[in-house]
Amino acid sequence: MNRYYDRLLMEESIGILIDNGFLAKPKSFVYEVELNSLKTGIHGDFTIHSSNQLYGSVAMLDLLLEAYKENAFGKKTLIFNNGIAVSMQVEEKFRAAGIPVRHLDNKTSKADRKEILKWFKKTKDAVLTSISILTTGFDEPSVKHVILNRATTFITLYHQMVGRVARRLASKKTFGITDLGNNIQRLEHGKRH
Repeated sequence: MNRYYDRLLMEESIGILIDNGFLAKPKSFVYEVELNSLKTGIHGDFTIHSSNQLYGSVAMLDLLLEAYKENAFGKKTLIFNNGIAVSMQVEEKFRAAGIPVRHLDNKTSKADRKEILKWFKKTKDAVLTSISILTTGFDEPSVKHVILNRATTFITLYHQMVGRVARRLASKKTFGITDLGNNIQRLEHGKRH
């Protein structure tokens, strides 16, 4: 390969990118959640059906709202869910609590998606609940908190969800992660950045 390339670039670790000021520093809020009811599907991640049953329960919806109020209230927040049904339940629960919230999924029309993302950008304390549709290709640096209202076995997906909020700005040197899926413990082995 040296006929075509004169150097090899290696990626930097997330810790180094934080230390060098390219990414904001995360502050994690971890809630121990019993995940025994989750089933693993053929692709290796937890199934949408079992996730909907767990995260759509009254107890988990109450815990989500409580965790939001404790850690992210008044901050622009993204909530990631594993299923559309739960994301819609989250929207209903938050709206009933008087929180400015919208739901977005892969069935949302292009026009509606554009309108929802415009609303999210201009609304200071907006909450956007979605499924994996915003894990890549979405950039709204003013987001200050992410809630993982799901569990995943994939570290790449975990990094993509957290990465939606990690962009550093002059006015944003830190951001919050609320983990309701034991993801940090499972995927980062208890290691904190």
